[in-house]
Amino acid sequence: MALTGLGLPSEKATYLENGVSPAMFLWNPIDVGYGAGMTAHVLVEGEITGALGAMRVVEDGKGTQIMLGDPFRFDAANIDEWKEVY
Repeated sequence: MALTGLGLPSEKATYLENGVSPAMFLWNPIDVGYGAGMTAHVLVEGEITGALGAMRVVEDGKGTQIMLGDPFRFDAANIDEWKEVY
């Protein structure tokens, strides 16, 4: 049996540690903060282009999105580092 669902590392730590859930994925808040700061800076400076470092700027017909890339993998090997963070 495996568990899936939405939650923060602190909420899913027990399931990762006991093997009920093999992994969870979430965007690292450090990356999200960097992305928000970088986006705000280039918008203010009028320098927004099709790329912001490792991030991509995507037009999808509903507006502009900043794509951060792949989410961070949390599993039994690294959950202790993160369960106290969020």
